[in-house]
Amino acid sequence: MKQSFYPNLNTPYIGGWCEGFVEGCWGQATLPYRNENGEWVTSGVYDSATQAWVSQPIQHYDVPPLGISVPGYLSLGSTPDGHVFMFIGDGRVASSSLPGYNTQPFIYANLDELIADYAKYNDGANYLGWGEYVGKLKVVEEETMRPISKTELYYTYYNIYGIHTPDETLLSDGLLGLDYAFVNETVKDYANRNSIDYMSFRNKSEKQITDLQKEVTDLKNKPPQIVTKEVIVEKIVTKEVPIGFDSLSLGELLSEAFKKLFRIK
Repeated sequence: MKQSFYPNLNTPYIGGWCEGFVEGCWGQATLPYRNENGEWVTSGVYDSATQAWVSQPIQHYDVPPLGISVPGYLSLGSTPDGHVFMFIGDGRVASSSLPGYNTQPFIYANLDELIADYAKYNDGANYLGWGEYVGKLKVVEEETMRPISKTELYYTYYNIYGIHTPDETLLSDGLLGLDYAFVNETVKDYANRNSIDYMSFRNKSEKQITDLQKEVTDLKNKPPQIVTKEVIVEKIVTKEVPIGFDSLSLGELLSEAFKKLFRIK
């Protein structure tokens, strides 16, 4: 993958107009302006990040390789417009996160920092992927056609079905080893034709995994239960008590018994 057109990070923007900022970095838009009705509108190709993501001819669901600058996309819990930012090629990401008028983007150290920041203020945030186009401009291209790797294919299936598909299924589908762009387009078409909302599947799957992990952890931390049962045992002890009359006859025994009974000396 190589860069076809380079962005200009010293592009002014107004906070809240993320799609206009990213398009502006590649010369596809200027600052928003007021129309004849006094409404603020964009001069760019797309009105929102969500619209731009849906319109991407090739959607990549992983993170881009280092060395290229491309747009990345988030879905937001409370904002249907979503958010678009820019991978700048060294692991960091640039975003129009600051309010008001700005001459430079806010730089996050990595994608995770950006997601955490937007999740905090938008009732959650999920990474969707990245695209090769900004507006109508293709900003990167494959140096040569390359086969999709097993890891990339796993990630593609994960976004569609919400689970990692076993190796046997990947091989039997015949997609492993085919051109990366072709596979992504094939999977995207399948999702569209079958009305599969891959992000819903993915989020649902992640919640199920989290819940199961919590159950396992709770069971591991739960102290063992010791069950005790009381059993009443009756013990009968038989004891022979000698009376010292072993050598007496029956008559003598009776006589002695009467003496003891009536206390006769």
